[in-house]
Amino acid sequence: MTKIEMSRLEELAIWHELERLLTIMSVDKPMSKDEVRRLLAQLPPRIDKETVGDRIRRMSQNSESRAVAFMPLADIDRMAADSSQEEIPLPDPGRALESNDGRFRLSITSKENKIHILIEALGFAADDFANKRIGLVGKGDWYPGSGGAVRLSRDDLVAIIKLDQDGDGEGLIDDRKELRQALLHPVIGVVEDG
Repeated sequence: MTKIEMSRLEELAIWHELERLLTIMSVDKPMSKDEVRRLLAQLPPRIDKETVGDRIRRMSQNSESRAVAFMPLADIDRMAADSSQEEIPLPDPGRALESNDGRFRLSITSKENKIHILIEALGFAADDFANKRIGLVGKGDWYPGSGGAVRLSRDDLVAIIKLDQDGDGEGLIDDRKELRQALLHPVIGVVEDG
């Protein structure tokens, strides 16, 4: 590198440093101690040697990763009474449930504190929903019917199952009260992050 090329690089470095300093000086006045205390109180607990910036980034990533867009597609009404003695019985394992619009079939079996869920998209729906992530939630007051996405927390979904190229997917989920409650009147929808 020649002396002329070196001096240009040095000059560029000086200008970049000057620009950085001018940017810092143009910032509003620093936060007061009370404002800092309130900010720190809202952040998650510090892990190891995290900086305040690290904690803010972790908090924003956690909240963003927890939100999903859920597009309700169909719901299922369980018509037959269950003869089980369980508080919240599962559907008869020998009989698959079909969505009210006939696009999905849901099969549910239980074994060793796990619930096996099989979702099958039927007919043309198999092509429409192949390779998509399907979520299950319980029908509640929020349910607008099919059409119109709603934002839900990942915790609101009792299951997320990736369908294959044939529109079929399955998952093994911990047997818990929220899952059983949702399976009394499940709503099936497409899940997208964000």
